[in-house]
Amino acid sequence: MLIRNRVAAGVAAAVAAGGLLAGAAIPAQASASQPLAARTGSAAQQYGMHMEAQLRGHGAYRSARGHADYQSYRYRHMDVSLWNVRRLAGHVVVIYVHGTRAGTMRIWSGGSGHFERGYGIPRCGPGTVITIRTRSGALVATGIFRRHWMMMR
Repeated sequence: MLIRNRVAAGVAAAVAAGGLLAGAAIPAQASASQPLAARTGSAAQQYGMHMEAQLRGHGAYRSARGHADYQSYRYRHMDVSLWNVRRLAGHVVVIYVHGTRAGTMRIWSGGSGHFERGYGIPRCGPGTVITIRTRSGALVATGIFRRHWMMMR
Protein backbone atom coordinates (compact mmCIF):
# COMPACT_ATOMS: atom_id res chain seq x y z
CA MET A 1 0.00 0.00 0.00
CA LEU A 2 2.87 2.38 0.84
CA ILE A 3 4.56 1.72 -2.51
CA ARG A 4 1.25 2.33 -4.33
CA ASN A 5 0.86 5.73 -2.61
CA ARG A 6 4.46 6.69 -3.43
CA VAL A 7 4.04 5.73 -7.08
CA ALA A 8 0.77 7.65 -7.31
CA ALA A 9 2.33 10.73 -5.71
CA GLY A 10 5.31 10.56 -8.07
CA VAL A 11 3.15 10.20 -11.19
CA ALA A 12 0.83 13.01 -10.08
CA ALA A 13 3.83 15.29 -9.45
CA ALA A 14 5.32 14.45 -12.86
CA VAL A 15 2.01 15.14 -14.62
CA ALA A 16 1.62 18.44 -12.77
CA ALA A 17 5.14 19.45 -13.77
CA GLY A 18 4.55 18.37 -17.38
CA GLY A 19 7.33 15.79 -17.11
CA LEU A 20 5.57 12.82 -18.70
CA LEU A 21 6.15 12.36 -22.40
CA ALA A 22 3.60 11.10 -24.88
CA GLY A 23 3.52 7.33 -24.87
CA ALA A 24 4.99 6.99 -21.37
CA ALA A 25 3.37 4.22 -19.40
CA ILE A 26 1.45 4.85 -16.19
CA PRO A 27 1.83 2.04 -13.65
CA ALA A 28 -1.40 0.14 -13.11
CA GLN A 29 -1.20 0.76 -9.36
CA ALA A 30 -1.04 4.53 -9.80
CA SER A 31 -3.67 4.93 -12.50
CA ALA A 32 -6.56 3.94 -10.24
CA SER A 33 -5.70 6.59 -7.65
CA GLN A 34 -4.84 9.43 -10.05
CA PRO A 35 -7.22 12.35 -10.49
CA LEU A 36 -9.22 12.46 -13.74
CA ALA A 37 -7.30 15.51 -14.97
CA ALA A 38 -4.02 13.59 -14.84
CA ARG A 39 -5.47 10.56 -16.66
CA THR A 40 -6.74 12.58 -19.62
CA GLY A 41 -3.23 13.66 -20.67
CA SER A 42 -1.15 12.10 -23.44
CA ALA A 43 0.46 9.64 -21.02
CA ALA A 44 -2.92 8.02 -20.47
CA GLN A 45 -3.43 7.28 -24.17
CA GLN A 46 -2.29 3.68 -23.70
CA TYR A 47 -5.11 3.12 -21.26
CA GLY A 48 -8.78 3.01 -22.12
CA MET A 49 -11.38 3.91 -19.55
CA HIS A 50 -14.54 1.87 -19.51
CA MET A 51 -17.38 2.84 -17.19
CA GLU A 52 -20.85 1.42 -16.72
CA ALA A 53 -23.98 2.69 -15.00
CA GLN A 54 -27.15 0.85 -14.05
CA LEU A 55 -30.18 3.07 -14.68
CA ARG A 56 -33.11 3.06 -12.23
CA GLY A 57 -36.50 4.66 -12.76
CA HIS A 58 -37.98 7.48 -10.67
CA GLY A 59 -41.44 8.85 -9.92
CA ALA A 60 -44.06 7.90 -12.49
CA TYR A 61 -41.43 5.75 -14.27
CA ARG A 62 -40.33 3.62 -11.29
CA SER A 63 -40.34 0.46 -13.41
CA ALA A 64 -37.83 1.95 -15.87
CA ARG A 65 -34.50 0.12 -16.04
CA GLY A 66 -31.48 0.57 -18.23
CA HIS A 67 -27.77 0.42 -18.77
CA ALA A 68 -25.23 3.03 -19.86
CA ASP A 69 -21.75 2.27 -21.14
CA TYR A 70 -18.97 4.86 -21.60
CA GLN A 71 -15.60 4.18 -23.20
CA SER A 72 -12.67 6.42 -23.97
CA TYR A 73 -9.49 5.39 -25.66
CA ARG A 74 -8.70 7.66 -28.56
CA TYR A 75 -12.22 9.07 -28.66
CA ARG A 76 -15.28 8.98 -26.43
CA HIS A 77 -18.18 6.61 -27.06
CA MET A 78 -21.46 6.21 -25.18
CA ASP A 79 -24.12 3.54 -25.45
CA VAL A 80 -27.40 3.85 -23.48
CA SER A 81 -30.30 1.39 -23.36
CA LEU A 82 -33.58 1.99 -21.55
CA TRP A 83 -36.54 -0.38 -21.14
CA ASN A 84 -39.84 -0.80 -19.24
CA VAL A 85 -41.11 2.64 -20.25
CA ARG A 86 -44.12 1.69 -22.35
CA ARG A 87 -45.88 4.90 -21.24
CA LEU A 88 -43.31 6.85 -23.27
CA ALA A 89 -43.68 4.81 -26.48
CA GLY A 90 -43.26 7.10 -29.48
CA HIS A 91 -41.84 9.93 -27.38
CA VAL A 92 -38.32 11.33 -27.30
CA VAL A 93 -36.30 11.46 -24.08
CA VAL A 94 -33.20 13.55 -23.43
CA ILE A 95 -29.95 12.15 -22.02
CA TYR A 96 -27.83 14.33 -19.72
CA VAL A 97 -24.33 13.52 -18.52
CA HIS A 98 -23.20 15.55 -15.51
CA GLY A 99 -25.90 18.11 -16.36
CA THR A 100 -24.77 18.50 -19.98
CA ARG A 101 -27.08 17.33 -22.76
CA ALA A 102 -25.53 14.34 -24.53
CA GLY A 103 -28.34 13.55 -26.97
CA THR A 104 -31.86 12.27 -27.47
CA MET A 105 -33.38 8.83 -27.80
CA ARG A 106 -36.76 7.75 -29.20
CA ILE A 107 -38.70 5.17 -27.20
CA TRP A 108 -40.04 2.40 -29.43
CA SER A 109 -43.54 0.92 -29.29
CA GLY A 110 -42.36 -1.92 -27.01
CA GLY A 111 -41.26 0.58 -24.35
CA SER A 112 -37.51 0.49 -24.94
CA GLY A 113 -34.96 2.73 -26.58
CA HIS A 114 -31.31 2.75 -27.56
CA PHE A 115 -28.79 5.58 -27.93
CA GLU A 116 -25.29 5.24 -29.33
CA ARG A 117 -22.88 8.02 -30.16
CA GLY A 118 -19.16 8.39 -30.68
CA TYR A 119 -18.94 12.18 -30.98
CA GLY A 120 -20.10 15.15 -28.94
CA ILE A 121 -20.13 13.20 -25.69
CA PRO A 122 -19.18 15.10 -22.52
CA ARG A 123 -16.16 13.85 -20.57
CA CYS A 124 -17.02 11.40 -17.82
CA GLY A 125 -15.27 10.24 -14.71
CA PRO A 126 -16.11 7.83 -11.93
CA GLY A 127 -19.14 9.12 -10.07
CA THR A 128 -20.52 11.07 -13.04
CA VAL A 129 -24.31 11.10 -13.00
CA ILE A 130 -26.32 10.20 -16.10
CA THR A 131 -29.92 11.40 -16.18
CA ILE A 132 -32.73 10.65 -18.60
CA ARG A 133 -35.65 13.08 -18.74
CA THR A 134 -38.67 13.65 -20.93
CA ARG A 135 -38.61 16.72 -23.14
CA SER A 136 -40.87 18.45 -20.62
CA GLY A 137 -38.27 17.79 -17.90
CA ALA A 138 -39.87 14.89 -15.98
CA LEU A 139 -37.24 12.57 -14.50
CA VAL A 140 -37.34 9.08 -16.03
CA ALA A 141 -34.14 7.37 -14.82
CA THR A 142 -30.73 8.08 -13.31
CA GLY A 143 -27.48 6.21 -12.77
CA ILE A 144 -23.89 6.74 -11.65
CA PHE A 145 -20.91 5.67 -13.73
CA ARG A 146 -18.52 3.21 -12.09
CA ARG A 147 -15.02 2.72 -13.43
CA HIS A 148 -13.59 -0.40 -15.11
CA TRP A 149 -9.98 0.06 -16.32
CA MET A 150 -8.64 -1.86 -19.26
CA MET A 151 -5.35 -1.61 -21.07
CA MET A 152 -5.48 -1.01 -24.81
CA ARG A 153 -2.58 -1.81 -27.09
